[in-house]
Amino acid sequence: MEERFQRKSISNILNQLSRDDALRVVALSLAANDLNINVEALGKFPESENIFFFVTSLSILRELAKLVAGINEAAFQGRMSKDTISLLSKVKASLASFEADSLVKETLKPIRDVTFHYNHLNKKGEMGRLIDQALSEVIEKDTLELGFSDDVNSAMGQRYFFAEKFRSGILNQLLSSELVSIISVASVDSVSLVDSLLSDLKKNNEL
Repeated sequence: MEERFQRKSISNILNQLSRDDALRVVALSLAANDLNINVEALGKFPESENIFFFVTSLSILRELAKLVAGINEAAFQGRMSKDTISLLSKVKASLASFEADSLVKETLKPIRDVTFHYNHLNKKGEMGRLIDQALSEVIEKDTLELGFSDDVNSAMGQRYFFAEKFRSGILNQLLSSELVSIISVASVDSVSLVDSLLSDLKKNNEL
């Protein structure tokens, strides 16, 4: 399969940074890549199958929030343009708070946990309540919904839609349309921040 992106080379901005700052830039770039790929994948699958990419993008955004907070310790702050500083302020306003009632702590972290921690047996407190509610909605049905691809010989040609219904039940309790809107803007701003930062470092490297 052909690559969709035309590869180009720029001057190496990493070899002018400390080890820690180079790792910060690489980590931010990886998170931006992964976020872009997941958001793009959302449009390639039907709504009944794309929930994984949605929750994965939220999980990536939570990890990206921690990286953004770490920029405070980066030496390259002094090389950032006004546009990058403005984007950083916007992203921090949405994501960089880690207090108990913040978007990251109250919404994105639980979504990350329920996405990648499949064992929910011992969950307590509010998350335990959300899990029990979602499970009861699946259990009370008379049937369980599955899906099968046209390729009957494929070992991966089935989908367990009842399990996705369970996960959606948890997400629906954690998210509102207002939160989804805030998250969407924060996602775009986060990717723009990484792009702007790399552009600043490239310009500084060429001076």
